[in-house]
Amino acid sequence: PSRWVSSRSLRCCASPALLNTASTLPHSFHAEPSDWSQAWEDRRDDRIKFRTPAAQDGPTITARRTRRSIQHRWSASLISFLDHNGQQSKAVWAECSSFKGSGRWLDGPGGVFYGRHSFRSPIEYTMSLRMRLLLPPASSDVGAPGPILCSCGRTIDADDMPFHCLDCSSSQFFHIHRHNAIRDTTIDLLNSVASSHTSILSVFPKEPLVLPPTDHTSFPSLRDEAAAHNTSLRTAPRQSVQDFRTSRAFARNSGQARADCGFITTINRQYNIEITCSNPFAPTYSLRGVRDPHGDPLSIPGLSRALSLRTAAKRARYRPILGDLVDDPQHLAIFLVEATGRLSEPATALVKFIVKDSPCRSILNTFCSQIGGSIARYNAMAALAWVQHYTRSSLISVGEVAG
Repeated sequence: PSRWVSSRSLRCCASPALLNTASTLPHSFHAEPSDWSQAWEDRRDDRIKFRTPAAQDGPTITARRTRRSIQHRWSASLISFLDHNGQQSKAVWAECSSFKGSGRWLDGPGGVFYGRHSFRSPIEYTMSLRMRLLLPPASSDVGAPGPILCSCGRTIDADDMPFHCLDCSSSQFFHIHRHNAIRDTTIDLLNSVASSHTSILSVFPKEPLVLPPTDHTSFPSLRDEAAAHNTSLRTAPRQSVQDFRTSRAFARNSGQARADCGFITTINRQYNIEITCSNPFAPTYSLRGVRDPHGDPLSIPGLSRALSLRTAAKRARYRPILGDLVDDPQHLAIFLVEATGRLSEPATALVKFIVKDSPCRSILNTFCSQIGGSIARYNAMAALAWVQHYTRSSLISVGEVAG
């Protein structure tokens, strides 16, 4: 990028010693002089005449397409290698990280992110980069001695479960804030496109009530109730994670459920969005013990059951209220995001529907970048907190692990 070029490097590049290099090059490297009197179409044809011709009725072979093909081939080889060597968690992490835009947050502090989407310190960025490189937060290369008793009550070996911090029950505080960051970013997206969208009439505040089909409460009353609910949350005293989960469970058992966000369509229909962010390489979503229709063990490198299991769990939560409408994506959309920042296909389809009438061409990439940056930040915070417990339990200094 141009911002990395300093004035000193420009002066060095402009020095006569570097500019007068034509005489030192072999004759085969000499470029033919350009005839600027030619039309730009002719000059373009001269530049691309050495490219490999495309196959009959096939795509044009370009450098970008070739680079992507090489990258996909090397990624598949790495995933297969990790899976065959017993490192299934790293294989799933590599597979779920291989999507377009997965590394936008690598700009780090001072880059494209700011506000709640940015890293708070270089240590968080370093931890995110470590996991990006398939290095667990605490492993043998930083002196981890072996199994420890995690604060969740399980015996954990950092070599066998390298990313346990992203699904550990003791990290629920960071998981809740990660979920809320995704929800708030989605609501900001809805509010930014509502005025120009042809299908969105109005956007609900966060956590609107999900009404059964027999309830004919007016949408203005439902919107006012959601606003009053948010006001009560802001003024209420802080809750612990356990109290928060208990209150949510009590509300569900009493027949009251709230979606994360939603909007009203132009045909007067409530569109509920349920957001979930899951760790695709958690043991719960592993393929161990899963068999194909022929009864053979199912083994696909990098594959996870997070999407199917989380979708089924969310639909089971709302089925007592919505009934058969829970399977209709026009009433309930399961917005699943993996802990690597990758959106599921239903979530991607929903975002494309939301931004389809927006005049801003970069709004989709901006939204995905903000989601990825927020997830990377809270993953790093959860990993740092878990490493502190790990170091206290294994008598490793925090400085050694952070390094």
